[in-house]
Amino acid sequence: MHYAGRMAAVTIACSLLGAVTACTAHKVAAPHGPTSSGPTIHAASQLPRAASAEPITSSTPTTASPASPQPTVAAPSAVSYVRFLNPRFRFGVDVPAGFVPDRPPDNGDGQAFTSVDARASVAAWGGYNVLQDTTARTEANLVAEIQKMSGTVTYKSIVGSVVVVSGTYPDHNATTVLYTRTVVDPDTEYGLRWTYPVTDKGVYDSQVEHTANSFRTGLPGA
Repeated sequence: MHYAGRMAAVTIACSLLGAVTACTAHKVAAPHGPTSSGPTIHAASQLPRAASAEPITSSTPTTASPASPQPTVAAPSAVSYVRFLNPRFRFGVDVPAGFVPDRPPDNGDGQAFTSVDARASVAAWGGYNVLQDTTARTEANLVAEIQKMSGTVTYKSIVGSVVVVSGTYPDHNATTVLYTRTVVDPDTEYGLRWTYPVTDKGVYDSQVEHTANSFRTGLPGA
């Protein structure tokens, strides 16, 4: 499966959804399926932070009605992380320890994780850049996908090989935040994607910032 920014339609639940074992901070149970079917998860490690974090959404995001569900996960200060490493495409990222890994794809290109209450998801993947995408094309494709969902792009940037696009879109009578970070190399592309309700911004914005800063590609021996 190839997760380039040119996807025909953004599938927020990701095609990776399924059930495998839950992660706990610095400890992960053995997967139910064959270990060769997907990447492994390792304990969190200390990594240098990126120079600066881009905003997840604009300073005046779309707000939901007072009847919208309230956040049900832990406050940001209580969050711990586990380190996910992908040996096939050699990338790594920190994932909130309370998130449950979905069924890994058979080709081992990445992994999706879902919060226990199913309100938020994060996925990371790698893929060969067979279409020779550029950063400009990737950004344009991601912007177009949000607009196709009647959404609003609230931030976009290209810095070197890194493309960041985020925004909000209507989903089941609520408003959802979509954050994407794509590294476009000549031969390989790497993606990081978050989705969560805009009403949960106070909970997840700091977690998005942490995972984005921890996203590393081209890791030897990953």
